[in-house]
Amino acid sequence: MKAIMVMFDSLNRHMLAPYGCGWTHTPNFQRLAQHTVVFDRNYICSMPCMPARRDLHTGRPGFLHRGWGPLEPFDDSMPAILKNNGVHSHLVTDHYHYFECGGANYHTQYATWEFVRGQEGVGYGVGEYEDIERLRAEARAQDEAEGNTTDEGDLAAIEDGTPEISAEDLRVMLEIEEGEDLPILVDVREDTEWSGGHLPGAVHYRLGALEDHAADIDRNRIVVTYCHSGMRSIDGSYVLKRAGFPRVMSLAGGIVAWQEAGNEVVTD
Repeated sequence: MKAIMVMFDSLNRHMLAPYGCGWTHTPNFQRLAQHTVVFDRNYICSMPCMPARRDLHTGRPGFLHRGWGPLEPFDDSMPAILKNNGVHSHLVTDHYHYFECGGANYHTQYATWEFVRGQEGVGYGVGEYEDIERLRAEARAQDEAEGNTTDEGDLAAIEDGTPEISAEDLRVMLEIEEGEDLPILVDVREDTEWSGGHLPGAVHYRLGALEDHAADIDRNRIVVTYCHSGMRSIDGSYVLKRAGFPRVMSLAGGIVAWQEAGNEVVTD
C-alpha cells in the first residue's frame, strides 16, 4: 500500500469548499479532495508549524510541556519507525523551518527527503522551472476525462471572474432602466451593516446564507452584488454564478464608493 499525506500551513477548514463552505473560491482544494481522503474529524492540538509537526511525528500533544523546537532524542517519530521497519518514507516540502536552527532534524526521520526552495524569501522560487499553466491544463483535462466537478457547480462558471460596475454607472443604470432591465441589487453584508444603511431597493442576503436564498432571486435579470468595500461582493457573485445566474456584476468599492459619489442610502 502507498499513502500520501498532503499538509498545508495556516488554513481554516471553515473557509474551504471541501468542508462545506459555499462562498469561498478554492477550486484546487476541491479538485484535490475529489482525488483523496478528506479528514473530517481532525482537531487542532499544538501550534504553529513545528509544534504541530512534532504532534504528527510522535502522536502526542507537545504543547503540554514545550513550545517551538526540534524533535527530542527521546521522541518516537512515526516516519523513523517506518524507516527502521523497512517501509520507505519520503518528504517533499517547501517549509524551510525544517532546516533552520531550532527547527531542524524533522526531515532526517524520513528515509529520503527533498526541499523545494522559494517560500518566505528562501533562495529561488519554483516558478522558474515549473510550467504552472501546463500543470493546470493537465489537471483540467484529467478532471474532464473523469467527469469531476465541484459541489458548488462547474468551475467554468466563475473562471473568468466577475465584471465590476462603478457607482456612477450603477446610478445611471438605476435611473434609466425599467422593468426586467432594472438590475437587482443584492446586499451581502451582515445584518448590522444592513441596518445602518443600504442602497435603495436592495434585497439583503448575508454572504454566508446567499446560496440558500439563490432561488428567491430572479436569475433572468442582471444582478449586482455589493458589500462594504467590494471584496465580499465578489465572493457573492461567485455564489450566484455557480448557481446558474448568467449576468452578475459587483459594485466596485461597495457602499463606501456609492456614498462617496454622493448617492443616497436608506434605512428600514
